[in-house]
Amino acid sequence: MSRRTARAWALLLLGVATACGTPRGPVQKVTIPKGVPFRVTAESLAVHGLVSNPRLFRVYAKLRGRDRSIRYGTYMLALGASWNEVLDDLRRG
Repeated sequence: MSRRTARAWALLLLGVATACGTPRGPVQKVTIPKGVPFRVTAESLAVHGLVSNPRLFRVYAKLRGRDRSIRYGTYMLALGASWNEVLDDLRRG
């Protein structure tokens, strides 16, 4: 299997896993300090219950090309939001 095909399958599986999501729930306050690696951000999101698997979340963000476009700051993020919604919020600042 080519690398491109493997990436496509990974995106498809991750998309299916996150698209269904759970209903949005209460919000969690998360602070992303300036200059931290995306790995630290993903782990913080997992600690706050916003993502279930920080490693898969990092892969998902990288495959979507959004692991380097987040902004630091304090966020109020809804539990049950899809990974795409979380990345959108982190990108908007």
